[in-house]
Amino acid sequence: MATGPECARRDARLAVATANLGVRPPADARVAVAVLDVSLRSWLVAVLEAARWLTVEVPDADTLVTMAHEGRVDLILVDVEPPAGAGLALCRRLKEGAATHLVPVVAVSVGGHHAERLAAYAAGADHYLTRPFDPDELTTRCGALLRSRGLVRTLEERRRGLRLRADFAGFLVHDLRSPLTAALANLELLRTTIGGDPAGDNAAALALETEHEVRRIAAMLRDLLDVDRCERGRLVVARATFGLRELLARLQLDLRYECAAAGVPLALEGALDAEVTADRALVERVLANLVGNALRHSPRGAAVVVDVAPAGETVRVSVVNRGPAVPPAARERIFEPYVQLDAKEAARGAGLGLAFCRLVIEAHGGSIHVEEPAGGGAAFVFTLPRGGAGRRPPGG
Repeated sequence: MATGPECARRDARLAVATANLGVRPPADARVAVAVLDVSLRSWLVAVLEAARWLTVEVPDADTLVTMAHEGRVDLILVDVEPPAGAGLALCRRLKEGAATHLVPVVAVSVGGHHAERLAAYAAGADHYLTRPFDPDELTTRCGALLRSRGLVRTLEERRRGLRLRADFAGFLVHDLRSPLTAALANLELLRTTIGGDPAGDNAAALALETEHEVRRIAAMLRDLLDVDRCERGRLVVARATFGLRELLARLQLDLRYECAAAGVPLALEGALDAEVTADRALVERVLANLVGNALRHSPRGAAVVVDVAPAGETVRVSVVNRGPAVPPAARERIFEPYVQLDAKEAARGAGLGLAFCRLVIEAHGGSIHVEEPAGGGAAFVFTLPRGGAGRRPPGG
């Protein structure tokens, strides 16, 4: 148990730390004095008001709990003397409440018995004071607790502000998807309209390039929304059993322009008929992100290879490129949101593609990592539940 001098030193350290953070006791700090002894209550009120803190004498425990719940009390002094341990019961109510457990409580006692001290701390009291009461110790301890309360207030306000900004960003991203979808449709129509006109070859090429960039913006916005949903636990995973061959063939077709522009073929190898039990749309996006990432890092002429292999009750999928290897120290960090190892990559996107891949794969109970394959380069490897894994045959 901390001694009086130790508590004083701790309070002083807390005061310095919170002061360095720019945190002061709330200007409108209110201290509730829930002490039955009239003379002690009067003395406490006088000392606190001399320190220029507002005090309020609360008539009953229910009112005090309500005030604490509504944020109208920043510090509470309770009496641990009889009758019937009312002060301790009040302290427990405050500390057990989700909205009041951070409100600091100081237990005061005239008797100062060791058992009372233990009971006060067991009930959740932040400090314990007993006679002879020292005004300087009282104000020092209360000041430290009020500073910590001010810090909690500041952090809560900042957290609310961040949440509001995140919500606003989510709404903005969501609203941007509609005009982007319309722009894509118009670009596709323009490209097909001028595609047969020899004079329109240059315009068609520009339309195709613009369409590619708009699709990239749309993909980044979609990743941003889905990373936010994953982190909030709101991403819906609709599981079904399907084969990878058709999905990979479609991906190969969808990325033919990107492959041609990069001069990098996309090769499919391994057990392409393997089935997985997963969310088809999400897996398709994971593969599109990983293959797109591989195309950007692969040297011209060196194929990006997607290899599929059964692995027990899972299916192992590798996306291999022959570009630079990922340094071992960065192989975990690149899956964090907004992390970009390459300055050129940072200019191309927000760094959410790999973070999205990890969140989706882990939501399926799988894993994802990067390794250096034989022959050099980088292999992004993930696992998914194998289709039918764990099912017993009829009569088995």
